[in-house]
Amino acid sequence: MKVKDLYKISKGKKSPEFDFDSGLRYIQIEDLRSDDNLKFTDPKAKTVICNKSDILIAWDGANAGTIGYGLEGAIGSTIAKLSPLNGKVDSEYAGRFLQSKFNYLRDTATGATIPHISRTILENLQIPLPPLATQKKIAAILDAADAYRQKTKALIDKYDELAQSLFLDMFGDPVRNEKGYRTSTIGEACVVKGGKRVPKGESLQKNITIHPYVKAQNIKNGKVTTENLEYLTKELAKSLWRYTVEKGNVVITVVGVGIGDVGIVPQELDGANLTENANKIIAKNSCELNSIFLAHYLMSAHVQQQIIKKTMAVGVPKLALFRIQEIEILLPPIEVQTEFENRLHLIKQQKEFVLKELELSHTLFNSLLQRAFKGELE
Repeated sequence: MKVKDLYKISKGKKSPEFDFDSGLRYIQIEDLRSDDNLKFTDPKAKTVICNKSDILIAWDGANAGTIGYGLEGAIGSTIAKLSPLNGKVDSEYAGRFLQSKFNYLRDTATGATIPHISRTILENLQIPLPPLATQKKIAAILDAADAYRQKTKALIDKYDELAQSLFLDMFGDPVRNEKGYRTSTIGEACVVKGGKRVPKGESLQKNITIHPYVKAQNIKNGKVTTENLEYLTKELAKSLWRYTVEKGNVVITVVGVGIGDVGIVPQELDGANLTENANKIIAKNSCELNSIFLAHYLMSAHVQQQIIKKTMAVGVPKLALFRIQEIEILLPPIEVQTEFENRLHLIKQQKEFVLKELELSHTLFNSLLQRAFKGELE
């Protein structure tokens, strides 16, 4: 049957958000994914209310097509609810069906810059309707596969927390420096060099060359990624040869919303050019300062707070080179830094194994999701 014969679609409404954790739950797009950040509104306000039998869909914006269900509260203006008209369909089953149509709903969305779900397209989707008992069985299978996927994802977060705990356990609080380590500044212990913008009249290209160009968005969470890389021509790379990075260099973003993001250059980006929106930080004496320790020190809450204070906020936030040089740093014995690197490597190995498990769990879930609505799980 078509969605319009099974559900009534109603758009949500913007409501005042309370500053305290009580009242009527106020559901916005991020709440379709998790309950990590509950929000509330005035129960006396004019709102659009959903209950647990309703299916919720993000109607507008970058997350249009995201599905949620089993929630109760007032829904925001960028969400629509699908309220059942009869008892012919299990809402968890129908919710999973709509999840399987995410790409189709996105591809058929209207709006040149901001996507909007097409009501006509959604209403005319045909939901296969086996007996209710079969619907519930399919929903239970998909719930189990999704639960495994979410548990695996949560385990990855635990490994990230473990890496942070390891740093604090080994080096203590940098502010109190209770272990009495020698102190210095980035400027005294390191060389800091800026990247370079592409000259006016020249441009980056998507076609792969041997001259990748590292942009600020490639630098995040201790890594320099190869996702969405752009490249220089041979001629342009020759003119920018002074502004390259080497394997193991620590880089930090100095402009924009991601200011202070840190990464370590991997082997595959050895010799890449660096954007003017980032600086590279190289230890003057590798027998005194380990790049792995340096990167994690720069990512610590202590240093990130220093960066916030030192940011020159005139329009676009900017972290000047000399401000980086002023950052205070601890210099534990190199043997302790090396031990940290080795122990961190073991954590990363375990995390890589779980990441592969997560990839397999995604594949399993998506396979089951497609098979479920072809009658292959009945």
